[in-house]
Amino acid sequence: MPNPPKKVKDTWSCRIFSALNQCYLTLLREGGLEDMRRAGKLAPNPEEDNFGYYRMPRFYPDRFVEEDDPRWQEVCQRNG
Repeated sequence: MPNPPKKVKDTWSCRIFSALNQCYLTLLREGGLEDMRRAGKLAPNPEEDNFGYYRMPRFYPDRFVEEDDPRWQEVCQRNG
């Protein structure tokens, strides 16, 4: 049985995404990952990268908080 999707909060925009991959694809399409693109940290075909989300927290430390992280409530309350 697969695990349910995990929510993730982008602390820069105060947006909550319903799944890790949705966060990655949405920010990629909106241009929110241009720093990663310029640094060469995106896959050659980023739209098809199933593990793209996992590069984001390493490139942007403290920007993304997953819902099972103890900081989830604190970040949500502090940022809205």
